[in-house]
Amino acid sequence: RIQAEMNTWEERGNAWIESTTGDVQLTFPRTLSTEIDLYSKSGETYLEFQRKKGLIGKGGGYLRVHSRSGNIRVLKGVL
Repeated sequence: RIQAEMNTWEERGNAWIESTTGDVQLTFPRTLSTEIDLYSKSGETYLEFQRKKGLIGKGGGYLRVHSRSGNIRVLKGVL
């Protein structure tokens, strides 16, 4: 299982997170703005942010989260 909480996100920031087995849960600031790519081969994906054409907010930066076997959850933090 991968679980992380980010307090800040740079608009030009990039992150690639991959898991072979196990769930992934990530929490980002409510002001997150990035291009996002979520994929799970045999699990579910849940995104608490509104996404339009692969973008959250205005985009900027790139967040890729892939899992071969596990659920992916991207949540809004308190800030």
